[in-house]
Amino acid sequence: MIEKIWDFFDSAGLMPHGVCFLWREDLVYLHFFSDLAIAGAYLSLPVFLLALVRRKPELKTGGIVPLFALFIFFCALTHMFSMWTLWVPDYLAQGVAKFATAVVSVFTAIMVWPLLPKIAAMPSTQQLMNSNRNLDENREFLNVVLDSVEDGIVACDADGNLKIFNRITRELHGLPAEHLPPEKWAEYYDLYEADGTTPLEMERIPLFRALRGEVVEDAEMVIRPKGCPPRQLLATGRALTDADGQKLGAVVSMHDVTDQRNAEAARELAEEALRRTQRMEAIGQMTGGIAHDFNNLLGVITGNLEFLQRMVGDDEASAKRVNNALSAAIRGSKLTRRLLNVSSQEARPGTASDANAVLANLEDILAKSLTSEIEVEIHPAADLWQTEIDPGDLGDAILNLALNARDAMPDGGKLVIETENQTVTAMPEFYVGAREMVIPGEYVVVMVSDTGVGIAEDVLEKAFEPFFTTKPEGRGTGLGLSMVYAFAKRSRGDVRIYSEPGHGTTVRIFLPRSHAELVSPADNLKGQPGPVSGGTETVLVVDDEPGLLEIADSMLRELGYTTVIAGNGQEAMNILKDDRDHKIDLVFSDVIMPGGIGGFELAAAARALRPKIKVLLASGFTGKLADKQVSSDLIRSIVYKPYDKARLAWAVRAVLDRLPGGDTMGPPDGGQLVKIS
Repeated sequence: MIEKIWDFFDSAGLMPHGVCFLWREDLVYLHFFSDLAIAGAYLSLPVFLLALVRRKPELKTGGIVPLFALFIFFCALTHMFSMWTLWVPDYLAQGVAKFATAVVSVFTAIMVWPLLPKIAAMPSTQQLMNSNRNLDENREFLNVVLDSVEDGIVACDADGNLKIFNRITRELHGLPAEHLPPEKWAEYYDLYEADGTTPLEMERIPLFRALRGEVVEDAEMVIRPKGCPPRQLLATGRALTDADGQKLGAVVSMHDVTDQRNAEAARELAEEALRRTQRMEAIGQMTGGIAHDFNNLLGVITGNLEFLQRMVGDDEASAKRVNNALSAAIRGSKLTRRLLNVSSQEARPGTASDANAVLANLEDILAKSLTSEIEVEIHPAADLWQTEIDPGDLGDAILNLALNARDAMPDGGKLVIETENQTVTAMPEFYVGAREMVIPGEYVVVMVSDTGVGIAEDVLEKAFEPFFTTKPEGRGTGLGLSMVYAFAKRSRGDVRIYSEPGHGTTVRIFLPRSHAELVSPADNLKGQPGPVSGGTETVLVVDDEPGLLEIADSMLRELGYTTVIAGNGQEAMNILKDDRDHKIDLVFSDVIMPGGIGGFELAAAARALRPKIKVLLASGFTGKLADKQVSSDLIRSIVYKPYDKARLAWAVRAVLDRLPGGDTMGPPDGGQLVKIS
């Protein structure tokens, strides 16, 4: 068998193909190199086809590509045999190769022809261009539609990859205008639960809830873009499926309800303020009516007692009884006068007055009314604006507040009375009593501060109500603060209380500025800071109250400063110790903080660590209540709560621009210290 196969391929007696060309070199090499080029080209095509199939496995060829590659390979093989037989007469092997090529060719042709309808149905290049153009137009139209929607729209695929997000979505997340990959979005915002403080866990994010198949309905959350105020959102979302129920992804819409929530809160505050005002008016009208009638009765009684006083003459026993009765009647008439003052809150004209002069006239009365254990300081502001009031009513209001402070300091303490010019723009929410906003404008502010026991928050809500008192029976009538409130309202002003239990209370009476007496513009500015630009320095903001910390941080960042925040004194000290490059230029700290490190202690420790660092303190109390050993520049530069942005900008800039050991900013009151022993 082997011999027969060998004989089949035996080429003995055969002549090589070159003989046909009479061994003319030009003809031999012409055929040789032509077949070589054709064989090389053919051999490259199977490699190309096999590489194409490997790189594009999604191409459904039905085996035609491997078969076509085999066909081309055999074509190349026949050309290689043509080169070989120019010199070696292996015609039988060449015939076998041609036979194999024929077989593969036939099979290839059989499989190629059924592909003709499919190939004919393929779109032309122009059709593909038109389809791509239509897709681009539809995509642009979809983007325009999505960007015109006033809600944020975001969609992801089944793997959670973001695919669609419109203009509002980018704005809500605080994303830059340029294209940003979704994986970098988290660098620009933080997500919180509806309370605005609890971080929103990944599994609680509405889009991922919808992707898990959950139907999300009005899920409330808070988004806080870096450097922007937080926004409250309501999210609604569902999973996306195809006709067969296969999950394609999820879509969520986000509706910004920040303005709505703010309006609801403002409406609630307004309604509560209205209820309080109506309640106080009702009580005032009732007490006023009773006081008016009772005052008439007391007039009759005191008049008759005066007659009796003269009639008893030298009868000491009778005179003593009449005098006691007359003293009680006089006290009753004073009480009715207070009731009448409480009942009268309608604005009424006063006289252009100097609050500093009223304070000066009260010094002797205060000295007699307070115990020797209470240290009294009066700080009249220089160049104080005029205010149109009843000076007697102001004196009564200050005296009432001083007596309340005395009762709040049974073991002694410090009472500070100050005046200042202040331009009100807005009252921060943390300021107790600010449920009724102080009307923006220019005010003379009279502040009475003590280091007493303070007032609990639930008590503050009722502090101005007539007859409300926390004092023991027989120690108070509950009319003191009501009189102050009524006086402020009659003067077209307002009153606010700031208190911290265990630390003390500050009451501020806002009295509108009067232009009855002309004051030069230069004088107007001496008691009130003007517009001040921000800066680029780094400020360490320290406050144990998260709400206040956020307010200060936001204000300073809006002014251009770089901020670092700390929730207490110890955390601030750790930050300062780690600040080896001295990048922090200013420490802005609250005065009263838990943990043993308050604002004054932090200032001392910071300066011990870095003598040239600047320090600015803030407090709801007057700076004069600080310990006498505290550096005087801290007292002079203290910022009083509540402060607005302009006031904070002025204070920060003033401290930063002050040379170490120097003083470019005078005391806030601008006046001299008046002590009463």
